[in-house]
Amino acid sequence: MDGPAALAFSDGVIAGSAVDRNGLRPCRYKVTKSRLVIACSEVGVADLDPAEVVESGRLGPGELLVVDTRRGVVLHSAAAKREVADRHPYERWTSRVSCDLVAAASDSEAAVPPQDLVPRQRAFGYGFEDLRHVLEPMASSGADAIWSMGTTPRFPRSRAPGQASMPTCASASPRSRTRRSTRCASRE
Repeated sequence: MDGPAALAFSDGVIAGSAVDRNGLRPCRYKVTKSRLVIACSEVGVADLDPAEVVESGRLGPGELLVVDTRRGVVLHSAAAKREVADRHPYERWTSRVSCDLVAAASDSEAAVPPQDLVPRQRAFGYGFEDLRHVLEPMASSGADAIWSMGTTPRFPRSRAPGQASMPTCASASPRSRTRRSTRCASRE
């Protein structure tokens, strides 16, 4: 799951919430004495008596909160993931099909001939930004690029330092727009 996303899920017995790996969408939760669990991306969605709240918190990047109604338990991220991981011998299964990347990387030959590289990148949808901002940091330092889906610009009329502002007058008429924009520009 890549975000920003907060996800709610249920199968009728298990209910839970999760946050994407970047953690850009908040997900706060509260557990009451009566074992009611509320998870929301906004604060104050439910009006609860603070004396009734036994636990409250926020899910971080890649975390989840699971309620098992059959067993009557609330599982936090590590415990929920451990339960799923312990269901099958995943480590044994992956060891059978895994290879040592250090040994593979020591080969002196390129995996793809240089003349085929760009056509293959295009075929798989890789653009300049993907190469520069995602693959290059991953290859050079092992870092996974994390950013929001877009920048959040300030409101155009903001007077914050360093921010441009738009004229306060606008007109739908092209003839009057020229005359009005001249007057507006002189006010700035």
